[in-house]
Amino acid sequence: MEINIDKQMEMENCLFCSSVAESGLSNIGQITWNNTLEETELNYVNQENKEEFLQYFLSFGAWEKEEIDSIEELNALAIQEIAHRIREFENYDCLKEYKKDEMEGSIMGGIFKHNGSHYITLGL
Repeated sequence: MEINIDKQMEMENCLFCSSVAESGLSNIGQITWNNTLEETELNYVNQENKEEFLQYFLSFGAWEKEEIDSIEELNALAIQEIAHRIREFENYDCLKEYKKDEMEGSIMGGIFKHNGSHYITLGL
């Protein structure tokens, strides 16, 4: 699925995706998770696409269906996943290098521009 991420591109994504090494906080995982659950501007998951997001995140093998079966939890996971990819994208000065690393599999990638907007491809 292709998702417009312009709004999230303007946000401080370190609030949604960070590490102990970066933040110095041993509970950063819980902090970023709470931040995503409290985020009200980014609404990627709805009743129509819930199953597609559910299957995407279940394919990671990290959760059981019962753990992430709500729109709120799936949306929080989507925000975190997109934040990770945006932060990765922001490390590149050159889109050509980003795409090269994406094709080689050294980064997750998935972000592209179309008609002046940023999109991400998520899916199986």
